[in-house]
Amino acid sequence: MYVLAIRGCRVEAEVPYAAEDGFHIKAEADGNDTTESPQLSGSGESNIITDEAASDSIDINEHPHYDTSRPHLCTVCDKGFKTKGDLARHKMIHTAEKPFQCTVCNKRFAWQKSVTVHERIHSGDRPFVCTVCDKRFKRKDTLAWHKIVHTGEKPFQCTMCNKRFAGQNSVTVHERVHRGDKPFACTVCDKRFTKRGGLNDHLRRHRGARPFTCAECDRGFASKQELKAHKQVVHMAEKPFACTVCEKRFPLKARLNWHLKTHNEELPFLCNICNKRFKTRVSLNVHLQRHNGTLPFVCTVCDKRFNSNACLNIHQRSHTGEKPYTCPICCKCYRKSSHLYDHMQTHNGEKYYKCPVCGKGFANANGRNVHMNIHKGKYRCTVCGKCFCSRGTLTDHCRTHTGEKLFECNVCNKRFTLAGNLVQHSRIHTGEKPYKCHLCPKAFPQPNSLRTHLRIHTDERPFACSVCNKQFKYSNTLSLHQRMVHSSRKPYHCPYCGKRFKASAYLRCHIFVHTDAETFSCRHCSSHFRTLYKLKRHLLESHNEGNWFSCHICQHKFVFRQMLKVHLSRHEGLKPYVCGECPKRFCTAAELRSHQVVHSEFRKFMCSLCGRLFKHKPAVMSHFNTCFSTLASN
Repeated sequence: MYVLAIRGCRVEAEVPYAAEDGFHIKAEADGNDTTESPQLSGSGESNIITDEAASDSIDINEHPHYDTSRPHLCTVCDKGFKTKGDLARHKMIHTAEKPFQCTVCNKRFAWQKSVTVHERIHSGDRPFVCTVCDKRFKRKDTLAWHKIVHTGEKPFQCTMCNKRFAGQNSVTVHERVHRGDKPFACTVCDKRFTKRGGLNDHLRRHRGARPFTCAECDRGFASKQELKAHKQVVHMAEKPFACTVCEKRFPLKARLNWHLKTHNEELPFLCNICNKRFKTRVSLNVHLQRHNGTLPFVCTVCDKRFNSNACLNIHQRSHTGEKPYTCPICCKCYRKSSHLYDHMQTHNGEKYYKCPVCGKGFANANGRNVHMNIHKGKYRCTVCGKCFCSRGTLTDHCRTHTGEKLFECNVCNKRFTLAGNLVQHSRIHTGEKPYKCHLCPKAFPQPNSLRTHLRIHTDERPFACSVCNKQFKYSNTLSLHQRMVHSSRKPYHCPYCGKRFKASAYLRCHIFVHTDAETFSCRHCSSHFRTLYKLKRHLLESHNEGNWFSCHICQHKFVFRQMLKVHLSRHEGLKPYVCGECPKRFCTAAELRSHQVVHSEFRKFMCSLCGRLFKHKPAVMSHFNTCFSTLASN
């Protein structure tokens, strides 16, 4: 057995046995015999060891303990090698010598083979192809590890939990979880990691480096895993991972695993300082950092501390007002991508999270949990007993009892209970309309006005009647439809004659019969009118204020859009309202209701002179004139 000693350092390298241009090592063994060692190949300036270096620094010494399969031992770490070339190349680990350089980025390497593999990153070359799935790889050993995915072979086992792995390195990294070993420390914030790759990704966040760019949206990421997750969540509609409890689907398995914890009420992770429990180890670790005061990232505006640079960046948007995530449907903006994801569920109609008490559905678990505070009575008003979902909404509600209005308009001195109401009111004075429609030039002072307006372009009808499945653009239109069509309730009654109505608008029109009041006045002249229709018509005809709604077929003009819509249906011959007693059809529901009186024996109109009953108002008015003339002549 012989030891290759190079200037007191033990090295390893792989050397071919074919003698080419290079050096030969003469080693004495068992007397005066000499053997020629394998040669360390190289060419030109790339030769690692020259003839002079061999003669000056290489000694062959007999070692008392040796493995016949690996006879060449490193004098530094006692690692054995099959060939002297392997040992010579191993030397680079201890000397940190890196004679080979990448021609693109100037990164240096100990071996020429490492340069060849590295340069494939720049060229994009992936010469090794999997015969099963055609996936390509830069390295042959990476392909070998990949093939285990198809075979399902996991020969290496954790000695603590018996979990099996495809490679020994995976076992080594996994066992650090049991030991709590985190050998890789960040030099900036002292955060520690179990894997070197995790540390490298973390250091990029300190530097602000985002070398991995999405080809579709040019957004940069600190790690390949983040880029891959971004592509699956944002640019792929496929959601292959389904929850077995509520059937909600996710683009990433990690999101599914996180979601499954919302169904599990267990809190297995306990804080040994305050005994608070958590569902995940990550949440516990963040909580412990608050106890220890070790949150490394500090906001320069308010000095609030955070456990990650990402959380700090999101927080800083609250100071700058930046909202980079925009809903493509309603243009609402959010500070966090997760908030946009939850918001998108409202458009999809997906409400997987049901309240176990009242059955109300929510797009995300947080919304359901906040709602549950109402049933728990966590935030209860001490005056009226009403319960609220949060402390903020309770505080706002209490001001309705005290009459407190803290927020005052500096233009008209009008006061408001909520700051949001003041912000919206101030736009009346400034004329600001920040919410612009991307389909037409129209703009709005409030986001909900823009969302409502967009339904004109998209013809979206999200509100459906549970009885007849008719869909509506607005919730108030649905409520009116259900009350007018499917309900027999008439909650509004006339104080003069007791007649009852389904809608307050009908009652207001009816009261004019008794009072002759002309409550609608023109702002330009002294004219007064009994109905809004007559006022709008007066403004159009006399003062040229507003816009007519004109028929493109016969040029007939209308005051209201709905009137034009009904008129156009007559041109098109549309008669969607069918009588249930006969095959006759009508353009409007009012015409159908008027017709249905023919089939009924009910006569609600009576002549006040002779007591005769009629089904229709025009008939009783015509009869009244005839009856009055007859009585007058007699």
